[in-house]
Amino acid sequence: MTDPLTSTEGNGQQTSTLKLVLAIACLVWYGVLWFLGLLGCFNARKRYRLRPRSPLASAPASSVPGVSIIRPLKGLDVNLYENLESTFCQEYAKYEIFLCVGDDQDQALPIVRELIAKHPAVNAHIIIGEENVGVNPKVNNLTRAYREAAYDILWVIDSNISVDPGTLARSVDALGPPPTASPSGRRRIALVHHVPFAFMTEPSLGARIEEAFLNTNHAKMYLAINAVAVDSCVVGKSNLYRRLP
Repeated sequence: MTDPLTSTEGNGQQTSTLKLVLAIACLVWYGVLWFLGLLGCFNARKRYRLRPRSPLASAPASSVPGVSIIRPLKGLDVNLYENLESTFCQEYAKYEIFLCVGDDQDQALPIVRELIAKHPAVNAHIIIGEENVGVNPKVNNLTRAYREAAYDILWVIDSNISVDPGTLARSVDALGPPPTASPSGRRRIALVHHVPFAFMTEPSLGARIEEAFLNTNHAKMYLAINAVAVDSCVVGKSNLYRRLP
């Protein structure tokens, strides 16, 4: 017959061991989160404390690769005029812009036409009409522009994003030459993506929460995950890549 006292003591030891293991696991996970947070803050300071002007910003058109900027649009976003105009004002000598809407009744069209008239020197095009290639409406919106783009480097940027005048030059500089022309020893870059920085335009609780999340926890985890390179973390709001032949 089993001794009840011995059995109780054995169960108590197992419970204590399990609690210890769980406590250690929680402590390790807490440490990992702190490490990722500090790594993200370090990378943010290292990368974005200074934004040097790329040499490509002042280079002539004959010496820089061309870029096709594609902006899918639908309706009137907050600050739409300023967001779109930021791509018309890039410090880069060779680029074109495609502004894509689903139909000729879209409310964004008057703003698009006003910007094109204001910046006649910029090679800008309006694409009206979607091409149904899948379930993603954004992809359907930009497919025609993708096919009509004159250049192999594409910059797909959402309508609610505003960018600094030097963003394109720095991004092309980071992307580097095509794989066939890359010097030996240089790391090959397939995609340049931009960390979103949010600013509030409406004094609502939801806007405040989203702004706080994107500019703190999301930003540091975004940078940390890409820094340790265990996986990729990419937001599809602004991405520059090279189209394969």
